[in-house]
Amino acid sequence: MCGDLGYYTYCGGTDESGPSASVDVAAPRQPKVSRPHAGKGGRVSLTVTAERGARIDVAETDEYGTVDRTVAKATATGSAQTVTFTASSGSHRCTATATDAAGNTSDESDDIALDVDAEAPTISGFSVADPNAATATSRVNFVTEAGAS
Repeated sequence: MCGDLGYYTYCGGTDESGPSASVDVAAPRQPKVSRPHAGKGGRVSLTVTAERGARIDVAETDEYGTVDRTVAKATATGSAQTVTFTASSGSHRCTATATDAAGNTSDESDDIALDVDAEAPTISGFSVADPNAATATSRVNFVTEAGAS
């Protein structure tokens, strides 16, 4: 063990008088993720709470939990904050990690499952009836997907 006999010459982070600095080896706590929401145009928002000053990385994972790609990064405020990114239509799984200034990375957050609909509804069968002169209106008909407004 380096320094066990009182010699610190070849120990990292020390000089001849002994250890000179403390080293941060503790990883941040696992980020807390809540309120996943997939909105219009594939915009996804997550509420993430992580250690103040840590870098938050949100990564998309495959069906086995293996990280596929990073989809969002943010600097943690130490309290709940919203992290947003854009995703394509379909089912997605994500996790979040926090990395402190010393490079220590937390455990991954619990898996987040999202169903994203990033496609605008289509309109078909569009028709306009002859105008009604008495009410100055025309009837418009069209077909679109269920639930569209």
